[in-house]
Amino acid sequence: MPVSEDWQTATLGMSDTTQPLIQVRYIGDDDTHTIAIDADGSASELLITLTDDGGAHTVIGNTTTTLQGCVDAINAFTDADGLTKWEARRYNAPADYDTGTAAFIDHTASDVPRTFTNYLQRDASAVLVSSVRLSNPETGDAGDIQLALIQGNATYASGAVTVKVSQDPGAASEEVTVYSKVAAATTVESDILNAFAAGGAYLRVKGPVLVEVTGSAALAACDYRVSWRAVNS
Repeated sequence: MPVSEDWQTATLGMSDTTQPLIQVRYIGDDDTHTIAIDADGSASELLITLTDDGGAHTVIGNTTTTLQGCVDAINAFTDADGLTKWEARRYNAPADYDTGTAAFIDHTASDVPRTFTNYLQRDASAVLVSSVRLSNPETGDAGDIQLALIQGNATYASGAVTVKVSQDPGAASEEVTVYSKVAAATTVESDILNAFAAGGAYLRVKGPVLVEVTGSAALAACDYRVSWRAVNS
């Protein structure tokens, strides 16, 4: 089975600066092209503001209701001539991730480059899930991925933590769970998947692949590593 030579490592943690949820780029020719994020800017819920020479375009989290809805709204913005100036794509979260909350981090208005750039961070203290989305060859692409290791630990108040691997091509209705396991007790290092252990096996999934750590109560911290590589054919 042809695969890339280099294993890559993705991490899942509970931090305000890890696992950005969307990527955005500007493809127009305006002098002004900025993005600002206000976690409670619209009736105490998410407000994303994109500004170009034509003015401000807003995405309200409670109106779009999901992360994919926010992405679709950004991609729908056009100028007076019907030209698209903005492009967005989903990153480290499922399509149905709830955006009708204030559980995000503010981002002061800044210029948006012409390359896809990470935006929209979770407020880690307000959520119970940590996700990473793996794609081959680029974000959102459908090449196959080989997973070898999911290993780590979580800290939580009660209940349990579940680690899930899903095929995640697009809409929420298309997400398919391919592997799921309840993690060891709080703070205990555990192997969720280990192809290198005796009797272990690689998990091959058509990308994009979403790996989620979900706590049932007060997920205070998690530290999971995912070893993966692209399958080239």
